Amino acid sequence: MQKVFLQCCILACSLVFSGCSAMQVALTKKDLNVQTKMSDTIFMDLENQKGKKVYVDFRNTSGKTLNLQNMVVDSIIARDYEVVSSPSSANYIMQVNVLSCEMTDPAAIEKTLGMGYAGTALTGAATGVLIGTATHSSYGMATGGLVGGLAGGAAEMVAGSLVKDVTYALITDVQVIEKTSKAKHTHRTRLASYANKVNLKYEEAQMPLEQAMANSIAGIF
Repeated sequence: MQKVFLQCCILACSLVFSGCSAMQVALTKKDLNVQTKMSDTIFMDLENQKGKKVYVDFRNTSGKTLNLQNMVVDSIIARDYEVVSSPSSANYIMQVNVLSCEMTDPAAIEKTLGMGYAGTALTGAATGVLIGTATHSSYGMATGGLVGGLAGGAAEMVAGSLVKDVTYALITDVQVIEKTSKAKHTHRTRLASYANKVNLKYEEAQMPLEQAMANSIAGIF
């Protein structure tokens, strides 16, 4: 009888604590939080710039329909650069490849950033692993995507409740070939824009992720 009573007490305490945990997550993560990180900082040659014409080569191997290309172009133009249709007439050749736009977790984001440009894909999902493959164009841009998928386990369900701590991440590789008065310089980096909110849906996260990524890519100039 005493054993049964003890078990009931433990169960009751667990329910109380789980309820408190769910409430804390619901309160602290009720607002959408969007951030962007870059694997490597890019510095342009300010003394030997030839002009402000940019050619954008955009690829999307994520499997998702995105408006990121238009956002990137608009953001570059807003910084007083001219986007041209021919790489030969450009002072900068920017190549962008969207690798992934999926539900994930913070540990996976840090890991893929640590791999840097053209590294392997997101790893560390709660119930699976994304395996990355990459092929390269004449400029070395990764055109392979992410193979596999992140399962719903990437969203942390707090103590079995309906409160989920959800993170979506947009992962992009960027290469910039800079034509200066002296030589050409190639810069490479990987960017991760991620959105976090309790019970976050992809439809709510997509546009803020794209806008944050576009601003960061254009901010290279």
